[in-house]
Amino acid sequence: MRKIIWLLLFSISVEAQVYIKLVADLEVSNINTEIDIASIILKHIEDHKLSELTFSRLEENRKAQWRLIQSQPDICLYNKIKHKSRLKNALFTDIPLTAFPSNRLITYKTKHIKGNVSLYEMVNLYGLKVGVIESRSYGKKLDEKIDNLKSKLIIISGEDSSQRLRKMFLQKKIDAIIEYESVFSYENRNEIAFTDFNFHTIDNTDNFVFGYIACSKSEQGKKAISNFNKILNNKAFEQKIIKLHKQLFLGKEQGRAIRSLSNIFQHRDK
Repeated sequence: MRKIIWLLLFSISVEAQVYIKLVADLEVSNINTEIDIASIILKHIEDHKLSELTFSRLEENRKAQWRLIQSQPDICLYNKIKHKSRLKNALFTDIPLTAFPSNRLITYKTKHIKGNVSLYEMVNLYGLKVGVIESRSYGKKLDEKIDNLKSKLIIISGEDSSQRLRKMFLQKKIDAIIEYESVFSYENRNEIAFTDFNFHTIDNTDNFVFGYIACSKSEQGKKAISNFNKILNNKAFEQKIIKLHKQLFLGKEQGRAIRSLSNIFQHRDK
């Protein structure tokens, strides 16, 4: 009798597990940067007492990730910006894993451009060759600016697009790229002198962008998102996310990052 009860409980436990394929960005994985706190947070989620999730892990480029999430029922992506067009194809968590300062326009100091910049003016008045990645979201407001200027930008697509774009920039084949300052600085720390570059805030863009978990629009995806939300909406886990961001940022940037996340958490409760 005990054996039957044990087998029944084991069967229920197994049935409760949600098996998903967690797909990492191939290029981020190759870079192996220490600033990928999303991976750290996901590990905490996997180990959490409320977790019913079992991950297997894959690596794909950005275009392939979005193809998978639309064609398979058990796919989850992470560190993805949530916007209207993506909500048609995927389910997103209520709150983000990460907050990052908005992308910067990075130029060589030899271009003699200072301060905040207008992307429109940089392209149309200064004639800068600005490179962007086709399948990437840079944040809602910046995405709109990029769409309006697409015919005048250098668009890079396909596998290793991020690395190829950075290589073109460092070889001075293009004048500027749009990237996170912290990512550019970390990836190229052994190759370049940062005093050679300017990092410009782009006018009328979001101060911070947020990275969410996105899962397939399927029953499996719904169960995964529900469990992710159960853990992420836990107040103690919220503080864990805040603490990790405090370790990532310094000075004024730290204060802005924590305030931006806190605003998201408070809005979630309304």
